[in-house]
Parts: sequence; C-alpha cells; structure tokens
Amino acid sequence: MKKIAVLVVALVCAWLVSGCGGGGIKVLVVIDPPAWSMSVNDTKQFTGYTTGVFDTTVSWSVQEAGGGTITSGGLYHAPATAGTYHVVARSNEDTSATQKATVVVTN
Repeated sequence: MKKIAVLVVALVCAWLVSGCGGGGIKVLVVIDPPAWSMSVNDTKQFTGYTTGVFDTTVSWSVQEAGGGTITSGGLYHAPATAGTYHVVARSNEDTSATQKATVVVTN
C-alpha cells in the first residue's frame, strides 16, 4: 500500500510540474519600477527577478540604441537626449522570458 501511495504522489507531482500539459511552468520576469520618469543624464536603480525557475537573476539591457546604459546590477544612466526608452530584464535561466520598463527622459 505504501508503494502505491508513493507512486500516486510521484505521478501527481509530475503532472503539476508539467503544467497540466500546457507547456510547463510559466517563467515570469518582474521589474521594479515598471515605469519611471527622470531627467537627462540622471540615474535610477532598477531591480528585477524571475519566478518559475531556479536561477531568479536577470540580465539588463536598454532596447533603444542611444537610450542610455544599464549596469549588470540594474543601475540605469539616462542619455543626454530626452525621449521614451525601455529597460529590459531577461531571465538568465530562460532567456526567452523578458520584461520591459518604460523610462521617460525629460530635459
């Protein structure tokens, strides 16, 4: 009886991990703040993490060329040109999972 119970638990766990046949566990990337307004040449610290994976860390980038720079630790430096830019966080474990924060840079 104990072997059957262990087998049932193992099958239920496998079913849950597989996402009920829906393609597996969904990886979610979170950025804080999700939007920000700042002055040209100013800096802002962004934080990010992922859920649904073991490695919860993210890599940072700026979507637009000339849209400022961001360090590996999430410190964004706005460009000298006003505009709307996007800071991107990408899961280090599942690189298909990303999230963007909108940054409005003003004079």
